[in-house]
Amino acid sequence: MKVAFRVDASSYIGSGHVMRCLVIADALRNAGHVVEFWCLQLSGNLIDYIEKRGHDVGVLSASFEECIPNQDGDYLGWLQRPILVDAQDFIDCVGNVDILITDHYAIDYEWQEFVGSALSCKIVAIDDLCRNHFADLVVDQTFGRKPTEYQGVATVLSGSDYALISPRFAHLREQAFGRSLTMTKPKVLITMGAVDIHNVTQRVLENLLEHVDAEFTVLLGQNSPHFETIKKYCADLEYVNHIDFCDDMPCMMLDHDISIGAPGSTSWERACLGLPSIIIPIAENQKDVAKSLAENGAAILVNVDTISKNLKAAYLELLKNYSNYHQRSLAICDGLGINRVVQELFSTNNITLEKAKLKHIELIYKWQCHPQTRRFSNNSNIPGWDEHSNWMKRKLSSASDYFYLAVVKDSKEYCGALRLDRESVGTYIVSIFLNPECYGRGVGGEILSLLDDIHPDINIKAVVLKENTASQKLFYKSGYSKINDGLFIRKRK
Repeated sequence: MKVAFRVDASSYIGSGHVMRCLVIADALRNAGHVVEFWCLQLSGNLIDYIEKRGHDVGVLSASFEECIPNQDGDYLGWLQRPILVDAQDFIDCVGNVDILITDHYAIDYEWQEFVGSALSCKIVAIDDLCRNHFADLVVDQTFGRKPTEYQGVATVLSGSDYALISPRFAHLREQAFGRSLTMTKPKVLITMGAVDIHNVTQRVLENLLEHVDAEFTVLLGQNSPHFETIKKYCADLEYVNHIDFCDDMPCMMLDHDISIGAPGSTSWERACLGLPSIIIPIAENQKDVAKSLAENGAAILVNVDTISKNLKAAYLELLKNYSNYHQRSLAICDGLGINRVVQELFSTNNITLEKAKLKHIELIYKWQCHPQTRRFSNNSNIPGWDEHSNWMKRKLSSASDYFYLAVVKDSKEYCGALRLDRESVGTYIVSIFLNPECYGRGVGGEILSLLDDIHPDINIKAVVLKENTASQKLFYKSGYSKINDGLFIRKRK
């Protein structure tokens, strides 16, 4: 398939939109699809960087004089021209396309309807502002976002389970479970975004250097108007290292104890690796994310205008309750969002996997009590309600285990449940059982196929009773190797 992205980066837009599109683009290219980007050549664009990542970029017409947006939320100012002028320019340039992915705060229903009617393609919108879209699919990675907050869209993938971050974060997550605080000089990573137009970076440093004993790494690139100022400021400081580019952010985050940064897309990267954080919103569209993360104990919120008053106290609080912030962060994002999004885009299965929630405890108990379920369970005794409820609450709160429900897309019927329990680094035990009303419908194989798509980077073991011939055949047919009469394994891909 041919997939086109309409996305921009600039000194005012920042780089986040392009970076999350690149995560999808890399995955699609690796799967054999043709990918191309269409961008305006604005000041601070990332066209060269996209090309260095191996993707074709088409430059849209530049027949306008670039102007400065009126304010932080002037999203139409980001586009630099009328919506339908941009839409027609895109149509004239792109030709045929199978899937169009838009990630731009100035592009929503009007632009998408105009282009979609002309090109007759599937449209995917990446958003985090709950705007109206003419789209087949919306992806909103905001923590706690509900699909019902978008109207008139066939499918909405919402919440941080769909965070668009590099697969390398999920790959290194296993190492992050054992994260502990460096007790001598904590290593602090400061990342206020690629542009940091208000130079919040320097304000953070000025308010911490004299009060805390730590080593600081400052990441700020050359697209920032304050690049030279920060470079010079950091050069004379003993325990401050300024770098302008990092091509391995997962390792950098894993190597640091604490992060201080803006709550953009890097929020999900930090959470995936359990990196305790102080978040400082520097744009209007970051405030809801920051509030949600703070309310859930995954980060400490400090507003820009209270840095001098609250930053030091926030840092000391993070040190004091380091383990709690580590665990809460891990629970926010598992780093597998890109696998879930690609699976939704291209899977031919009529079943999908969703995370189990507290509201499903009673449903799972009903299935667990069914004679057919108990017959082949490792423990044939029916659990009591309190025992089951407490057990499932522990499972759902675990940052290292997974508990899914399988859902039939057409009917929204729950057809089965699947668990992954972490046994050791990189190895999990799978448990699968079906809705008793769905026996004999072949859904077990579809569920394990989905599991392969979402969790390719771990070893998965299945413990199956010898007399459970149906499950033995299921795992063998699904590509699991038989170790002995009761154990199967699917090794990481």
